[in-house]
Amino acid sequence: MRTRKITVIGGGNGGRAFAAYLASRGHEVVLFNRTLSHVKHIAETLLITSEGEIAGTYPLKAVTDDYRAAIADACLILVVLPASAHAEVAKKIAPFLQDGQVILLNPGRTWGAIEVKNIITKARPELDVYVGETETLLFTCREIEDTGVKIFKIKDDNPFCFFPEHDNRYVDYLINELFPTMNVADDIKITSLTNIGAIIHPTAVVLNAGSIARQQKFLFYKEGLTPEVVNIIEKVDQERCKIAEKLDMRPETFLEWAKKVYGGEFTTYYDAFQNIEPYRDIGSPSTLFSRYITEDVPTGLVPFASMGRYFGIPTPFIDSIILMASSLVGTDFMKTGRTNENVALPIEILEGGRISIRLGRAFPGPESSLVRILSLIQADLQNGWILVSGRPRRVDMIKRGIFASTYAAPTRSILHEYIYFKEKEKREVEIITVKKGEVLREVLGLKTLEKRLFGIVLDEATDGGDFRVQPLLSYGEFKSDVSMHIKKLRGELQEITRDVTSTRS
Repeated sequence: MRTRKITVIGGGNGGRAFAAYLASRGHEVVLFNRTLSHVKHIAETLLITSEGEIAGTYPLKAVTDDYRAAIADACLILVVLPASAHAEVAKKIAPFLQDGQVILLNPGRTWGAIEVKNIITKARPELDVYVGETETLLFTCREIEDTGVKIFKIKDDNPFCFFPEHDNRYVDYLINELFPTMNVADDIKITSLTNIGAIIHPTAVVLNAGSIARQQKFLFYKEGLTPEVVNIIEKVDQERCKIAEKLDMRPETFLEWAKKVYGGEFTTYYDAFQNIEPYRDIGSPSTLFSRYITEDVPTGLVPFASMGRYFGIPTPFIDSIILMASSLVGTDFMKTGRTNENVALPIEILEGGRISIRLGRAFPGPESSLVRILSLIQADLQNGWILVSGRPRRVDMIKRGIFASTYAAPTRSILHEYIYFKEKEKREVEIITVKKGEVLREVLGLKTLEKRLFGIVLDEATDGGDFRVQPLLSYGEFKSDVSMHIKKLRGELQEITRDVTSTRS
């Protein structure tokens, strides 16, 4: 695996876990934390210690409290902070971001990627960066003093999605390479609505508020989640699932999620909370002002309540937890949290749609969609770009090559993603266009790029090597050559539309 410079923003439980995980794999890791005293030993020694599933002491490239220094030349920026801090961080890093950088929120909670992308776009509309979110934190972990972290579990399945969704195909190869148990989701609602922490944590804290306020220690899941408390959690989850159904999704209940992530065979919610191994030794928060309230209410329950009001779906259990949590900490979370209005949630999402067509799902169907794609490709060809087609994992090698040459994800100034179609035991194809120039020449290993080279096909190498480039050369008058190329491509795309595919609209 190629060594990469990766920045981790956040020196708490999750940030330390990511830093240790990546450093253990030989990457250059920069750890940012606003308060260096919290990571004093790590900052002084540039070493982080990990226990549990990853055991050892690993070197870091730097530890800093300077945003500019932290994100300079980083190919990937992992934001591992309470979601309530996402907006503030987005505003602070926006001035220093560079084209092609990838920002991944771990996790995004509900609508995190949309909120951050909107903030960055407003601050720097010309910037071309990628913003995504994960469904949950990849690790079950706890920090150890100022020296390191204990990783109880690396989760078996953790979906991620970028916003808008077609950005997935610009960066998913990088995320999959670094984190094999992260899997791309084709709809931002999948990562945002499966906000399990928001279903569990606030309810548990509110209903154990007396013990927490007295600083009476107890095991949060084993002792705090009594059958009565779990009954309320289940009611909150049911309301979340009703909203997901209204958004044209098949909702995944907590019980289904727990079986998928932790691999157990649980019969009830209470059974799951009592028997998920990484939950067993987790203690209670020491204050009501913990992220279980200050993060999970405004960035989890509030979005669900806001969507419930939009759809006219009653959410009495969610509303009551929000009201009690707001009263306990003296903050009006319905005013400050991620409501539809505060996030500027696109109407397409609220109406059950998506900003870009789902990957691997049906073509929209109308001829105008196909014509639109061909028109955009034709414009690229007329401007000297090259069309690249082949199996998705082959085309990924072009993207990886661009990444290696520029040390950033390919931006829309040099690569356009048009078709991505991949289905088991059926036809696979991806179609992109790439700007002709030194970068493409280096990636393809070609000494020259012919002026009339309009396209290349990538195929399996017969000798087991990387890939074989089959150039498509045209002769004669330029405009007619492009026209003939488009006509041929049209026939291929019409054949694809009879299967299942996806497109950039």
